[in-house]
Amino acid sequence: MIDPFIPHMMKRTLPVLLVLLFGCETGGGGRQSSTLHVASYNLRFDIAKDEGDNAWEVRRDRVLKVIRKSAFDLIGFQEMTDTMFPYLRDRLPEFRFSKGRQGCGSKTIAYRPEKFDLVEDGEFAISTTPDDFERKEWGCSSVRFGQFALFRVKAGGRLVRVINVHPDWLQQESRTEGMKQVLLKRVREA
Repeated sequence: MIDPFIPHMMKRTLPVLLVLLFGCETGGGGRQSSTLHVASYNLRFDIAKDEGDNAWEVRRDRVLKVIRKSAFDLIGFQEMTDTMFPYLRDRLPEFRFSKGRQGCGSKTIAYRPEKFDLVEDGEFAISTTPDDFERKEWGCSSVRFGQFALFRVKAGGRLVRVINVHPDWLQQESRTEGMKQVLLKRVREA
């Protein structure tokens, strides 16, 4: 049951990564089970005003250390800029990255190719017109969009749907409506 979780999520200003599992029956009549280690990782933009410990050049090695130590299988990244993506991609060869919108505020989903086959991925605008990536609604500070991916677990065939969003941080109406009208609809469709 998803609905009781959504009102709590709508009040959060943090990035959201939903992972939905769809089981496939195995030959023995039971469900294939496995543990997935997932993370939602807000990288914080690589911007010039960040100095000292907040500068990307200082933070980036800590980011890599956390990812490697935690042994994540799936990671939904938010606030990844054009300079951050190649740095992480080149230093995390154990991951593949779904296509994601590049530029300020980019989102992408990293996954381990030895564990998952990417079935489909794409993006959607968090607005009443999910295909319009120019439209701001509900008092948003900027255009908001999310990313989705569907994976097949190589061991057992289970399907995993990942939805990666970063709700507006200024406007409660934007968070509430974006979650209700867009994200909840995508969860129900999945």
